[in-house]
Amino acid sequence: MRKPSQKSLIERFRIIVDSREQTPYRYPRSYVRGLPYGDYTVEYDERLYLDKIVIERKSNVSELFAFSGSQRDRFVRELEKMKDVKYKYLVFEFELLDIVNKQPPGLLDPKIVYSTLCSFAIKYNIPFLFCGNRVNARAMTYKLFEFFVKYEILGIK
Repeated sequence: MRKPSQKSLIERFRIIVDSREQTPYRYPRSYVRGLPYGDYTVEYDERLYLDKIVIERKSNVSELFAFSGSQRDRFVRELEKMKDVKYKYLVFEFELLDIVNKQPPGLLDPKIVYSTLCSFAIKYNIPFLFCGNRVNARAMTYKLFEFFVKYEILGIK
């Protein structure tokens, strides 16, 4: 019997999309289900890895301003739920400079938003990935899961 290739082993994962996602990314073999936190996680050989990897997505600058201000408490509760997850990411579909260049009128000063990001990055050990647009953010999300499967599940070096 032929041994499966590394590529075919890696490609066996499925991306789980939270049922509350308004405009979810679509991937081959993905499916929707309610997640207690985060927007995306991965399943491999029918094992859910929500306790190991989770991705939260923000589609626009207004969401970032909201979680830095009026929705901060709700977002902090979300981050608290993820605190023991080894690999957690916040993927943005816009650029870091959009915080200043596309600042929603009448909302927080961008300095507060930058401070919130720095605070959350350290306190919750969560990297922020500014991807520029939806296409890049979708691709980044997929690649994070692909390399998680490769290195963490399959142990490929």
